Amino acid sequence: MPGNFRFAGLTIEGPNGPPDSWHSYLSVARSLIRGLDCFPEESRPSNTAHVFLCCHISECLLKAFLSYSYGNDACLSEPNLRHNLTGLWRLAAQRGLDIDAEEPEWLEQLDFLHNRPFLIRYQKGIGNFAVPSPQPARNEIKRIFAIVSAAVPPDPVVPQ
Repeated sequence: MPGNFRFAGLTIEGPNGPPDSWHSYLSVARSLIRGLDCFPEESRPSNTAHVFLCCHISECLLKAFLSYSYGNDACLSEPNLRHNLTGLWRLAAQRGLDIDAEEPEWLEQLDFLHNRPFLIRYQKGIGNFAVPSPQPARNEIKRIFAIVSAAVPPDPVVPQ
């Protein structure tokens, strides 16, 4: 396919070489969101994999909109914003994404686990812990996916 490029031994498909940052974030969210349906409707409260997936998809969706809104993702790599889901949410609302200005409780819960000190990633010094039920987040993430997808140009690679 014209537009493919090679990176680290992998063939990356794209219409004109490497995609824009917003497109990359949205592509990751699109590919991972399918994984949410692999978990049962009432996932056990200790299902760390499900919650971790919710965290990462949320981050990618918000960064997709913000990098499109700003024209790049330079500001998103600032240490106080990188994995800060509530900060990304507030900034996306300020930049015009059709979401409530105040972040919802499910996002605050995900942020607590996903942001510094990265409890859900590394679980340093805490042993086992129970995570919130991912069900509210799961449903809302699908809604946010639709909102972000409508706010950015159509993906030239994925049929609409």
